[in-house]
Amino acid sequence: MNRPAFAPADPFRITQVSRHWPACRNFRDLQESWLPEHRHEDGFALWWLEQPVASAVFIAPVVFGDLYLKEFISDDVPFAPKGPLPIHAGAFYDGWPNTPVWSEISPKLPWHPGSEGILIEYDGGSVVVLEQGPDPVYHEPTVIWHCAVCHDRDQMGAVNDGPDARMAMAMDALEHLRRGHDPLSPLLQHQVAIAARGPGADGTDLIGRACRTNGPCADIARLRAAH
Repeated sequence: MNRPAFAPADPFRITQVSRHWPACRNFRDLQESWLPEHRHEDGFALWWLEQPVASAVFIAPVVFGDLYLKEFISDDVPFAPKGPLPIHAGAFYDGWPNTPVWSEISPKLPWHPGSEGILIEYDGGSVVVLEQGPDPVYHEPTVIWHCAVCHDRDQMGAVNDGPDARMAMAMDALEHLRRGHDPLSPLLQHQVAIAARGPGADGTDLIGRACRTNGPCADIARLRAAH
């Protein structure tokens, strides 16, 4: 069961409004995500709310979803609802429901159009969580974090299939900061210098230079410039 919450203090984007009736597949299972007082036997509407690395939902009787869609959604305009929520008629919950039945129907969109952009920066921009375009292997949008001090030698990305993936990546980035930066060890610096045929070269600088030229640091600089 999701956790009830107060109305978010910061603005959330309304990614989608879905409606669910008793005749819908798995209706009873879908209702299990809400407290008994927030279950609507005649059907309910769900507003899917998100920020770059956070999410929430708002639930209300299905009639309010019908009215909302009729008033704020046009057939000739891409789905981008912007109207005020009927707060008097419903309840907020932290996060998106993620049980198996909900995972089948939840929105799976990146935050940025085109699947590329910076989500959040920590520690003065030394650690950045960002979205990237389709992965060359799996051909799906990805989300990663990158450290401009350590250059994430072992950090792996994840499929960018919704705010849960982005929130998990942000938590990984914060955990990295909690542990402290881990620049190249003197031994590895020496090994990198030898491999580069540059006796005395700084291995960390070589890695950083490569990253700023053709790596995540270069991607971040490009995305910052485009913002």
